[in-house]
Amino acid sequence: MSDTTFYQKYGKAFYAKRTKAGNCIMCLQPFVSTRINRRREPTKQCDTCAEKRRLKYQLVQRPKRLALKAEVIAAYGGQCVCCGESHPAFLALDHIEGKGREHRRAIGTDGSGFYTWVKANNFPDMLRILCHNCNMGRQLNGGTCPHQEASLAQ
Repeated sequence: MSDTTFYQKYGKAFYAKRTKAGNCIMCLQPFVSTRINRRREPTKQCDTCAEKRRLKYQLVQRPKRLALKAEVIAAYGGQCVCCGESHPAFLALDHIEGKGREHRRAIGTDGSGFYTWVKANNFPDMLRILCHNCNMGRQLNGGTCPHQEASLAQ
């Protein structure tokens, strides 16, 4: 039985039963939580299982996420359209007309899920690649990147 089928069959009741007893949801061993999650609540995993999960993420999920980001960046030209920066760590998607926050809320995704949406929707023309400096410069400068402003002044 797959994990999805198992969860659908037993669902929240099973999860609640496992966590109610004060046991780790992964290994079922009793523990006292020393970690706090994003909602400022104690985690439901022992430190050993939490570390195993973190390592699994680093070894499996992170490379997949970075490969997807690299594919999306390559599809949009591989460099900042303003200054030409090409190092992937400095690049991000930008909505050409702005209102990226509203768009991400409308499609119901953010982060690497947004890159998945972009790929699934055949790399829409409403996006472009900007480096973080140009992106922030546009935001702080009323929609015009400081690189473009300097070239317009000359």
